Amino acid sequence: MLDPEDPLVHTAVLGRAVEDFLESDVGKLLTGRFEEYARQAVEGLKKTAPWRRQRIAQLQLQARIADEFARIVVSAIRDGEAATQLLEEEGES
Repeated sequence: MLDPEDPLVHTAVLGRAVEDFLESDVGKLLTGRFEEYARQAVEGLKKTAPWRRQRIAQLQLQARIADEFARIVVSAIRDGEAATQLLEEEGES
């Protein structure tokens, strides 16, 4: 029997919950919005004159925010998968 208080179990469950969330309508909406946010930042950088340092910094921040969302999501899923694998290996022994 798995202990719900076990941090490994918690990580595995959380990773799966993130995957489920991304497959939901809300998850798809947010993912799409962040992808569009990043795309707009890149397009803005292409069109911004090099001397407009403040605007460039704003667009770079916009792109980093979108990238960070993706990084957090991927990290949670990978951690969950790793935890699930460890739990499966423990169950086999």
